[in-house]
Amino acid sequence: MSNQIKLNSGHFVEHRAPPMIWQDGLPLGNGFLGAMVWGDGHPLNFTLDCADLWDNRQATTAFDSPDYNYANLCRLIKNKQFDQAQKIFGSGIKSHALYPTKISIGRMELDIGPAQEYCCRLDLDRAVVSGRLQTKPGAHDLTSFVSKTRHVMCVRVSNLSKRARLKLRPLSEICPAMAGLGYPPPEYATSVCGANPPGRATPPAEPLRAMGVMQNGSAVTPRPTGKMSGKVIVRSSGVSRIQIMAQAIPGSLSYAVAWNITGDDILVAVETAATAAAAAEKAADTLAAAMRAGFDKLYREHIASWRQFWSASAVVLPEPAAEFFWYYGVYLLASSARRGHMPPGLQGVWAMDGVLPPWRGDYHNDMNVQETFWPAGVSGHLDLLDCWCDYMQERLPAVLQYTRQFFATEGAFWPCVMFGKAPPGGGGSVWYALNYSWSHGLWLGWLVWLRWRYSMDRAWLRRAGYPLLAEIFKFVRANLQEESDGYLHVPLSASPEYFGHDARKAFCKDPNIDLALIRKCCDWIVEMEAALGKAELTSDARKIREKLAPYALSEKKELCLWPGKLLDESHRHPSQLMAIHPAMDLTIEGDEQARAIIAASINQFLGLGQYQWAGHTYAQIISMAAVLGCPGWAYESLRQFMEHWTMSNGLHVNSDWRATGSSAFAPLLGQNKGRERARAPFTMEANNAVSAGIGDMLAQGWGGKLRIFPAVPVQWRDAAFFDLRAEGGWKVSAVRRRGQTAWVRVTAGVDRRLALADPFDGARLAGRSRGIMFRRGVYYINLRA
Repeated sequence: MSNQIKLNSGHFVEHRAPPMIWQDGLPLGNGFLGAMVWGDGHPLNFTLDCADLWDNRQATTAFDSPDYNYANLCRLIKNKQFDQAQKIFGSGIKSHALYPTKISIGRMELDIGPAQEYCCRLDLDRAVVSGRLQTKPGAHDLTSFVSKTRHVMCVRVSNLSKRARLKLRPLSEICPAMAGLGYPPPEYATSVCGANPPGRATPPAEPLRAMGVMQNGSAVTPRPTGKMSGKVIVRSSGVSRIQIMAQAIPGSLSYAVAWNITGDDILVAVETAATAAAAAEKAADTLAAAMRAGFDKLYREHIASWRQFWSASAVVLPEPAAEFFWYYGVYLLASSARRGHMPPGLQGVWAMDGVLPPWRGDYHNDMNVQETFWPAGVSGHLDLLDCWCDYMQERLPAVLQYTRQFFATEGAFWPCVMFGKAPPGGGGSVWYALNYSWSHGLWLGWLVWLRWRYSMDRAWLRRAGYPLLAEIFKFVRANLQEESDGYLHVPLSASPEYFGHDARKAFCKDPNIDLALIRKCCDWIVEMEAALGKAELTSDARKIREKLAPYALSEKKELCLWPGKLLDESHRHPSQLMAIHPAMDLTIEGDEQARAIIAASINQFLGLGQYQWAGHTYAQIISMAAVLGCPGWAYESLRQFMEHWTMSNGLHVNSDWRATGSSAFAPLLGQNKGRERARAPFTMEANNAVSAGIGDMLAQGWGGKLRIFPAVPVQWRDAAFFDLRAEGGWKVSAVRRRGQTAWVRVTAGVDRRLALADPFDGARLAGRSRGIMFRRGVYYINLRA
């Protein structure tokens, strides 16, 4: 189709001045290992992170108290005993001041001298940072990537002098707060690795003994060897010296970093294991294998793997910036999520340099996790969503145990915040009312349902999807309470994140977000059991949907937060609109009453203004506007996000950091750091959600009907997409020219009847139409997989 639609030449972030703070850097990652590239050469920095590094210790003993249970929480809130509730369920949940938390590695520093001229770019198509740094002695060409196929970061810098210095500064050295975690000091060892060593590539035993590790891997008392000093990079033929740093994390995985300190190129291997000794051995093996392969082969492997990844789908838009942001969100997810490893938290695999992560890098289940994984389906990379679903499966036994303890019922209650593999329930980084609201687990169930809908894979549904959703439903069934009005009610919950800091105002009964997700959970159970040929929960699901309390509406038919409480301020979480999006229990193709509720609710929400919206709000609104058939609103939300909520490298920052006046989430007047305004932390969920939103503007499959270009703005007269996925297991391609759909291709993932909303505005089809039926603006055809 290249003769019909002009392809943009590439997707990249380019800096013509060196990024001197971490958040402006260029992100690389492979789902296990992440690196942020920044600095001017004095030094050139590579801030390192690893998905699997968590401090999972949970210090609280509050869970053992007989007063710590849902019935007591309901009683105290009903009796307005808020201080007592705070003592037991709020401040009483005392975790350690610093853990549980995500942990990062630290910073590799390569000092080649300050750059007088600088130009580097991140190429998304190849996942490579490349460019040139002109220093006083001469020019240095840079090529850097995190191998997509190995646990190795690769760096090539031309014209390195003997004075160039490479050193690793672990987090313990650059983050004073880390001392409070009580870790043992990192251990170092130096070894020699031949170019083609026979047998195993493990370094000689002596350096490992120096780290306090015996040859058989059993631990002995550590003997610190001191912190590593800068090392001179020299040319070497055949033999390379390697350095290893290993860090033990009590009660969690330990990690090790191994890198060569001689040789033409810099290779840095990272591995984790149960002990620091085992991690060191793995890292040394990984590095030795990479050194045998050599930089050029590693580069070819890496490029080929990313080429295969991007071959799954493509988007072509007339605005390069908008097209870039579709690719960027998918790139960030692919760079930070990988099956077999921990899923990305708030900062993915790019923990902030020199500090412990904000919000402890946790899993925020009230929106952040959901937005993070949104683009996995539409882009055709369900394995990225599996990274999260696998985590839910692994954590399910602990969640079931917590539910039995706190609620004294069956089923799975997923709290707002989770930390790696730490026990669930410790609120830690959120207001306590928010942590006990019901919507989080139900919204996570929505991710599970999307994984099913985008694949229609019955084997996966039987093995993973249905068991996860069934436990969420069983929790709802066990804890809804029937009252004298004949309805089933949610006795106590909250609406994220409305008055989250004030439990007196935050706790509520029957929040609309819960009611919407419960209704849809009932639908999902019915649909899944029908697909599996079973009916264990179907009858109960239908009864609950029928008897569930109605949505709380104002006199004007506006969706409220909860009964009697209409949203009365601009707010970043449109939680009361969950029934409209993303649950889509109320749609524009519903009955007249549903359409009236949608119109009144959207008008009321917009009437409150956008001053308390955040970047993630605009990201969600793109999709909401798209499914409501409002392309202008979707486009404007995309523009707002791009212009006000992203930094020079395209990453989302959690404030209007330029202080444009468009949002209250901005630096205080005059709050500057040199020439830089103070910024809130980077979080990745909004970047990812924008990719999904652009996908919703191009193709939608909700309600059993496929829609092509359903919310394309007038600015996009020429556009195309290739092999996007839609609910129902469809793979879809289409071309739009001069404002009209010209060509559509639909491929079925499973045997299924296609219902395709007429994308041609009534124009006659070219070619054969045998087997196609057209009725009321919809094409129908039975397709084989």
